[in-house]
Amino acid sequence: MKSRPYKTIFIITQVFLNPSDRYESGYHLGVDLVGLEDKTIYAIQDGRVVEVGYSSAFGKTVVIQQKDGLFCRYSHLETISIKKGQSVVGGKTVIGMEGKTGNVIGGTDPRHLDLRISQKPYYTNDLADYMDPSKYLGFPNKLNYIINPGGSLMTIKNVILCKSEIDVRAAGYLADYLNCKIIEPDLLPPSVLDQVFENIYVVGSSAKPVTKAVNIYGKDRYDTCRKVLDIISNG
Repeated sequence: MKSRPYKTIFIITQVFLNPSDRYESGYHLGVDLVGLEDKTIYAIQDGRVVEVGYSSAFGKTVVIQQKDGLFCRYSHLETISIKKGQSVVGGKTVIGMEGKTGNVIGGTDPRHLDLRISQKPYYTNDLADYMDPSKYLGFPNKLNYIINPGGSLMTIKNVILCKSEIDVRAAGYLADYLNCKIIEPDLLPPSVLDQVFENIYVVGSSAKPVTKAVNIYGKDRYDTCRKVLDIISNG
């Protein structure tokens, strides 16, 4: 039985066969996924680990030969929790944590999982070797499509948007207080933000991605940080 790589809500941030000159094949041969609540990655099917390694392109990567004979590649991981030769159980075995290792660029939040389903245990540029991971797992190959493995879409209470490294510390204080995630403002379009999150806090910017967003910014880093602390202390 196939399982989703996340236990909670996640989103497609790059689709299968997205054309780009960045790739030798001319296309993105997997899907990029971002966990909106939890960054833990799980095996999508029973199998055995045939590769654990690192490359400059894909960063920390795990390859699993699945019981159906296909190979699943989990790339750009921040941490890896399994070893070569280990057996895995779909939906139960933790592969690692979503990350940004390897060649990860772009204007959106770079943390993601690059998930690929292939007939080969190694990377190739042959489109015929690959399957659409979205179709394989039963959801549309559609940019910004939201998947909730638990069933109907449930909203997430809080999220913090913060793009500037200058304000990350202040955003971190608020994230700890609200027990929520920090993401870059450009990661999700306004329609998705509005659909998924109940409360949206924008730290260090006056830009409003959606009308319900609460902006916290000051004349400098210290002032922004002070305003965040004021919110925390006032409960």
